[in-house]
Amino acid sequence: MTKFTLFRKNVFLLFLTILMTASISFAELIGINTVERFMKAQTLYDSIVIDTVEKFLKIGKEVYFPLSGDYILQTDLDLSRSNTWDGGKGYEPIGNDILPFTGKFNGNGHKITGVYINRPDVNNIGVFGVIGRSGLIKNLGVEDYIIMGKEQVGGLVGKNLGEVEKCYSKGINEGTNSVGGLVGINGGNIKNSFSMGYIKGDTWVGGLVGRNEGGTVEKTYAVGKVAGVIRYGGLIGTNNSGTVISSYWDVDKSGLITSSGGSGKTTTQMGRESTYVNWDFVDIWSLAKAGNYPYLKELGPVIFSEPGSISISTIEELQQIGKDLDYPWFGNYTITSDIDASDTKQWDSGKGFKPISTFSGKINGGGHKITGLYINRPELDDVGLIGRLLSGGEIALLELNNCEITGDWKVGCIVGKIESGVVENCKVTNGKVMGGVFVGGLIGRSGRASISLCSFTGEIDGYDTIGGLIGQNAGGVILACGSSAQLTGNFNIGGLVGHQSNGSISESYSLGMINSAGSQFAGGFVGNNAGTITNSYSITDVTAYLYVGGFSGINSGTISKCYSAGVVEGTSTATDSIGGFNGYNMKGKINTSYWDMEISKQMNSDGGFGLSTKEMKCSTSYIDWDFVGIWFMRRSLEYPVLRWQGDYGELEGEDNCEGEGVIEGEEGEGEEEGE
Repeated sequence: MTKFTLFRKNVFLLFLTILMTASISFAELIGINTVERFMKAQTLYDSIVIDTVEKFLKIGKEVYFPLSGDYILQTDLDLSRSNTWDGGKGYEPIGNDILPFTGKFNGNGHKITGVYINRPDVNNIGVFGVIGRSGLIKNLGVEDYIIMGKEQVGGLVGKNLGEVEKCYSKGINEGTNSVGGLVGINGGNIKNSFSMGYIKGDTWVGGLVGRNEGGTVEKTYAVGKVAGVIRYGGLIGTNNSGTVISSYWDVDKSGLITSSGGSGKTTTQMGRESTYVNWDFVDIWSLAKAGNYPYLKELGPVIFSEPGSISISTIEELQQIGKDLDYPWFGNYTITSDIDASDTKQWDSGKGFKPISTFSGKINGGGHKITGLYINRPELDDVGLIGRLLSGGEIALLELNNCEITGDWKVGCIVGKIESGVVENCKVTNGKVMGGVFVGGLIGRSGRASISLCSFTGEIDGYDTIGGLIGQNAGGVILACGSSAQLTGNFNIGGLVGHQSNGSISESYSLGMINSAGSQFAGGFVGNNAGTITNSYSITDVTAYLYVGGFSGINSGTISKCYSAGVVEGTSTATDSIGGFNGYNMKGKINTSYWDMEISKQMNSDGGFGLSTKEMKCSTSYIDWDFVGIWFMRRSLEYPVLRWQGDYGELEGEDNCEGEGVIEGEEGEGEEEGE
């Protein structure tokens, strides 16, 4: 600072001191607004003014723009050309672990837009890389950014040890660990701030903060999609000895009901001022109208950006999903024509199509077919057209024909693993699926999913937990689905589902064959059931070693109003675990369910009632079954079928079962066993 500049500053301070200590009448004389303008002018005088992109880029790189400086932003900054900088790496963050930003940056109600960072091997990535303990960022918005880093990745700050106040971020973040919409890792304070965006990482991933390490997060919220592998949440991925106060996230937009801190609210609730406990809606926050999100008064309204619709007409375009910024992992896609995928057999040195590893958008197949999809990756988990379907993901009206899929754990033609999402009106015809554990025709493993009106026909081979439609159902709802499969494996094999550890199945069926003479826990419909199954049937032939049943191999859940009518053969000498309907009932319940003794060639079952073939074709044999809304049969001609399978009217034919009787097994083999 020159002597002349210092003299001017001292004169200004002297004048301001006299002004502030004078009587109110003097202030009134020159005007209170004039005093306020002087005060603001002094703030500007003490700060380093940033009014161009060029000046902003000098922070921390030139002596007159130190990392310890006091900055004030005087205009919005457009960094949309940053995608061409540094050989495509883009913008370089301000501050790092060795030289953090320790000054003050007052955004002054302005925004920085269009930041592009592509540094996947670098930690501490954001507009600011590292904020030191004395650092402060306030009154700043960051919008329309694309930021990709390794660890500690945030839209505004990669690592915060200082203060972030009255700031927001809106954009796309990707990294591995500690990835957050606003801040990657927080050991400082974040207050009166929010984030809107799409955040993806592996561990410690959150809508606002990836990892809160002893920091304080107060009066904040997050809106958007969050994709992680472990320890991820709608607001905060993980909170280690930190404090989270009066903070929220949108469960509808994120699809997540969990967070390591904060309260999850519906989109409707997020649009109500009453949701935000102890927030200042007089001086700091505003809510333009019910249904919108709160915004910071100094920065103005911000609208959450929903992805647009993208058309897919070739297998090459389909392969780009999640691998190209123009085909984001959260996008909405419509398949506009049938797709010939037979060339995928030659891709990647014979490995074929690379699964869409992470997806939380929507794919509407429009009823079109994808023919000849080929994936040969026996060393890879989460294998299918979609590797992992995340919260909010939806697949509908899609058909795969002649697909051939090979993976290790969690393998299916359409989805390898569903964490949460919707799959409806999808089918696979003439499919071939091979894998190790959690192998299904349509889906390898399903969590909190809704699966309806889906089917599979083809061949499936695996080692453990193999199902004609789904390998394992671990909490999903399966409705009106079917399979016709040839299955082989070693453990937990089912015509529709290999293992249902939780969840429910209703109005579904399985046909086909299980031929694994050395296997255990094999059932025509489900190999191992610990959930709920109602109004379903199996006409699947089963050959296995131990715990073998026409409908279920082993049951510890509840099965009601179901039947089986397939051949059952157990190769073990322990015949007490081989049953016409259920092999072994482990404190489960089997209610008003039946099996065909003649077809199965089994007179006993650990649960259910045995009937003759004639009785199985009489509606009067099925106690309290709904033959008006759920079931239909041509009496004396066929077994019951589900009404959704065809356009059925009234029951046809005569029951003609008079004089026939239900043959019950010995004690322990009847209805509602196992208590």
